[in-house]
Parts: sequence; C-alpha cells; structure tokens
Amino acid sequence: MRALTIVEPGVLELGEVEDPTPGADEVVVEVGACGVCGTDLHLIDGESPLASYPLVPGHEFSGVVVARETLSKDQPWGSGSRSTPTPTVALAASAAQAERTCAPATARSV
Repeated sequence: MRALTIVEPGVLELGEVEDPTPGADEVVVEVGACGVCGTDLHLIDGESPLASYPLVPGHEFSGVVVARETLSKDQPWGSGSRSTPTPTVALAASAAQAERTCAPATARSV
C-alpha cells in the first residue's frame, strides 16, 4: 500500500509499505482523511527524542474498518464501521498517512 514515510528528519518519501496486520483488540482502518498536526511537523524536523526513523506519521484520521482481529465481547467493531479514533489514543498507532492503519478497538468514536 502507499504511505508517506519520514525516512529521516527532513526527508519525506511517498512509497510502498506492507499492509498493517491487526493485533488483539485492534482493527485495520482504511484511511479516508488524515490531518497534519504540530506533532507531525516536529517529527519531520527531527525534534522528537522518542522518534525512531523511518516512520509513517499521522494520528488524526478518520476512515472505515476493513479488518479486525479477535476483539473483546464489548467491542462493537465490524467491517464497514466508521472510525475516528481519539488522537491521543491513536498516537501510539501513528501511521495514518497511509492508505490503511491499525487502531486500538477501545478508541472507537463514530
């Protein structure tokens, strides 16, 4: 799938990456829209000591669930569910500047 990757600070590349595979209590979201925020700009500028490059940025996104792994009974996710994860929860999954990304099932907001 296509994704925008920060190869190293100051170097961005649009290219192919592997499709995400959901883990336990995760879903794969086909990204419909993704914002660029201050955190992403700090990553591009190399101003985050926690960043490990290369990385696919993006934690402010929305889309549709296209795949899921085993979920707890209280998680209502299903294929076709619309999703807009809470940005602070999705930050750990940060990779939405791609066609698809994994998101925690607990972050569901429709």
